[in-house]
Amino acid sequence: ARRASNWAAEAAYRQALCALKEKQFDVAEKLYLAFLDTWRKSDFAANALYDLAWVYKGKNQPEAATNRLDQLLKEFPKSDLAPDVTFRLGEAAQDGKDYKTAAARYEEVLAAGQVPFGDKVLYKLGWCWDYQNQTAKATDAFLRLCREFPKSELAEEAHYRAGKLLQRAAKYEEALKEYAAVGPGDFAGRAQFQTAESLRLADRHKEALASYDEILKKSPTTEFLVQVHLGRGDCLRALASFQDAIAAYESVVKA
Repeated sequence: ARRASNWAAEAAYRQALCALKEKQFDVAEKLYLAFLDTWRKSDFAANALYDLAWVYKGKNQPEAATNRLDQLLKEFPKSDLAPDVTFRLGEAAQDGKDYKTAAARYEEVLAAGQVPFGDKVLYKLGWCWDYQNQTAKATDAFLRLCREFPKSELAEEAHYRAGKLLQRAAKYEEALKEYAAVGPGDFAGRAQFQTAESLRLADRHKEALASYDEILKKSPTTEFLVQVHLGRGDCLRALASFQDAIAAYESVVKA
């Protein structure tokens, strides 16, 4: 009888899961709720609560989804799903611009040990700290991502974000190292521009000028075109090349 009951519970759970896979959210909701009413102590109960949260996400009911995730953690704190659930709660808080709560959730995930999505946790944590103007903590999160997950698809952006934060903190030499670590992907152009900016801000005007010129040579229609000409003008002025500076500033005026 017990084995038959386990089979019935599994079948009921699979039935609800199939409805979720088909995005039949109303049907899935009824099936999951019925399952939880009948088999609350089964091995599938934690998964049912987790899936039900996704049902509510599909129905655009974020508060209901969050409530189910909270319920899962309270009823099954040692579930294998706990790290992922905590991460999802962090995302929900971040979506609601509650960055303090989100950061606490992400830190909780990281404190629990290694998870396969640790790079995503650190990436989102970095943004949460940045939104709270916690520059040092944000930098640490992005740098940790680069260090612990060097092959992550987020690593190049993390190098770039860390560079910008270091540049903001006037740590130009460290920023330059991070920009140099950005590969030829989507952030290459931005990293090249910020490299020139860091050199200029560090009063390394000759190197900055060469960097700006290299950008114009490689990407004459760069999205940073106006800023590049402005940066060139500032470098030329600092180098007392005033006639050339006038021409550079003229490019900005005409833009």
